[in-house]
Amino acid sequence: EMRRIEHQDDLKGYTKLALVDATVPGANNPLPPEGKVHIIIDHHAANDKKKIDADFLDAHAEDGATSTTMTRYLRDLEVPVDKVLATALLYGIRTDTNAFKRETNQSDFFAAAFLHLKADKDLLDRIENLPMSTEMLNVVGEAILHKRIKGSYLITNVGVVANRDAIPQAADYLLNLEGISTVVVIGLYEDKIIVSGRSKDIRVNMEDAFVRAFGGIGSAGGHATMAAAQIPLGIFSGLKEKDTIVQLVDDAVSKRFLSVLQEEKSG
Repeated sequence: EMRRIEHQDDLKGYTKLALVDATVPGANNPLPPEGKVHIIIDHHAANDKKKIDADFLDAHAEDGATSTTMTRYLRDLEVPVDKVLATALLYGIRTDTNAFKRETNQSDFFAAAFLHLKADKDLLDRIENLPMSTEMLNVVGEAILHKRIKGSYLITNVGVVANRDAIPQAADYLLNLEGISTVVVIGLYEDKIIVSGRSKDIRVNMEDAFVRAFGGIGSAGGHATMAAAQIPLGIFSGLKEKDTIVQLVDDAVSKRFLSVLQEEKSG
């Protein structure tokens, strides 16, 4: 049985912590930044290795998905993989590699072939084609309403969200717009600024741009074509007007990101 961890208090009572598909506590996850993590498994290395303190660390850079790494563990240890687990892992590989079109390696195909024989294809299809919820529709609506387009770049904010996952989903959706190659979506979740980026422009490395733009004031990471950042509200948290906070955050985040891209062009 799995439980969704939303807050640090949810971790009380556990003596061991494992961080999977992430490398730094507190970086786009609810773990306390200063907390001890015993096991870290991810498919790419952390940008700041000084922040990592684990008894066991496995960062398989040659894997396009952490699900590929986990599948290898299961096979090597001869752990039975049932239909539900196989479906979940296969979905993880397909998602992280964008259906094998993004940063895919031979190990991902081998893992997917193994899982494909065991997975529930009907369940996988339902998971990959979920209907858009009313909440998600509202977030996409806010993103379209507040969009600003500079050439092929689209930057927008969605204000305060109840579900942080809606921010990257909005970025995925907007990247399909004609003439748009790079998308940045900004939102507020609890006491943090959440920034999600997507790009299909081979000249733009989203992970590098996000780390340079936001790494010094928060946590950032990702891949060449997709990245995320989490920034504490800081001085903005003292303001009472949410609309004012959203506008100030939007301006500050947008300027940081665009300045990094400008540096890359002039460099």
